[in-house]
Amino acid sequence: EDSVAGAQRVADVCRALAEAEVTTEEVKSYYWWDGKVSFDPEWRVAVRTSDSFETAREAIARVHSYDLPMIIYDLPTVEPNMHWRGVRQVHADEAIRLAELLVSARLVACAQASQEALMVKTVSKCKPKVE
Repeated sequence: EDSVAGAQRVADVCRALAEAEVTTEEVKSYYWWDGKVSFDPEWRVAVRTSDSFETAREAIARVHSYDLPMIIYDLPTVEPNMHWRGVRQVHADEAIRLAELLVSARLVACAQASQEALMVKTVSKCKPKVE
């Protein structure tokens, strides 16, 4: 989400999901747009639920301010998997440096830097280069 209020709306809806554990944190999102690395401050809402992905996706989509919110979810480990979500525990300055580097090299579609970690999403074939 692009605002605290938006993140709160999404978090509130997610808390209504079955066995929901919900957290929010401010992140710096880096992505490729119009031929360059772009940056936006955002608030990430993370939810763990026993509801299906489709149930969670529909609930989030009803209140999210983006037309196409980035929803990353863990799938059962089935090889080969087309996409990969990576998390690396690093300090904020290093997370920002790595986010800019990985996006500018076009190795990840999006990188989110927080105070304590870097989260990326990419295709599985890029995983070895990202790690």
